[in-house]
Amino acid sequence: METKCIKGVDEETWKDFRDLAIKNNLKMSILLKIIVNEFGLWNCDCVRILYWRKRISGASIYSDRFRRSHNRIECKFVKVSTWFVENIKQDDYVVLKLNCEGAECDILDDLFQSGEYKKITALMVDFDVRKIPTQEYKEKEIREKLSL
Repeated sequence: METKCIKGVDEETWKDFRDLAIKNNLKMSILLKIIVNEFGLWNCDCVRILYWRKRISGASIYSDRFRRSHNRIECKFVKVSTWFVENIKQDDYVVLKLNCEGAECDILDDLFQSGEYKKITALMVDFDVRKIPTQEYKEKEIREKLSL
């Protein structure tokens, strides 16, 4: 009998997770620890348009991420610092990998302003913000804060 208990996952998504686990030789016990939340993390609670293009991986909340026409979908976002307060304890081991197609600087800035960044044990940031003309200036500001 197959166990299906990843929180918040429908039948089709469960199949994708299961296939991924099999492909990568993951134990089912590890897979069942995954919790899927149907929202993104950002610097505020809101609903925003997410822009994406077929045949290009990634999507962004910034329309100038893509030079040509793009598709749109409304997505829910939760303030990252609030999520940290509610879900991460001070002594948790937190490894944070940010690859957010331009939102990484907004996310880190919120964590710095709230003081929640202190909960991060290890951090890897892919500065996609440099691909977005209206946001690329933020990389320097965040890099300076990270060097403190």
